Amino acid sequence: EADEWFQIGNTYDDEGRYDDAAEAFRKSIEALRKTNCAPAATAAAWLNMGFALNSSGRKQEAEAAWETALLASDCDDFVRSNLVLLSQSVADLDPAAVAALADVLHELGAFDPELPRKLGCQTLVTGSELHRLRKTGLSRPTDLTAAQDLFARLFFIGVGVERDEVDAVWSPSVVHHLRRCKLLADVLNSRFCIGTLQFFSFSGLLIMTDWPSETLGSIDPVMSIGTDSMELCLSL
Repeated sequence: EADEWFQIGNTYDDEGRYDDAAEAFRKSIEALRKTNCAPAATAAAWLNMGFALNSSGRKQEAEAAWETALLASDCDDFVRSNLVLLSQSVADLDPAAVAALADVLHELGAFDPELPRKLGCQTLVTGSELHRLRKTGLSRPTDLTAAQDLFARLFFIGVGVERDEVDAVWSPSVVHHLRRCKLLADVLNSRFCIGTLQFFSFSGLLIMTDWPSETLGSIDPVMSIGTDSMELCLSL
């Protein structure tokens, strides 16, 4: 029964019947609660319910569903690749904050022209490559500093990083400035994740964009330059 409602929810979602899809996923969850199901099945149902609610314009309900999905999952890869769903925000473009951010990014080695190569990517890191790395993880090369590794995982790939690891690698000042610009979000009370923008490294420059639509479930990555990312990119 749970799988049947799950498939019905997917069908409704494909048809654009988002409220009906959310209800179907809710019924799937109810059915799963009556059985000794694997946490992964429950997490998947909550995750898809969040997608349906988000598409229906019910943002707060969607975020609550996604948080429940992440808390219900027993799979670190699932949590790592979906934490970004909880970290959407509007960047703070206060001139003083942006000026401090530029210095912070230099300190972290974010403008290193060799950074894409060190990540094992081509000269221009594409959305598809970053999405793949978010699902598979990043094997840190020896010539990538700990600060760059953390920056890449958070701001290029979009995975969640344990708060203790952030505190061990970055100074309180760095964390303060990144949070001040709302580029770093505290999620699930245990991890940091990037906020509303994604970074691309290209020949020593940082290109900023809104998150690719595949972050919210699309098969094909679609990048868009929003107002926040454009203004921040020009400022830096």
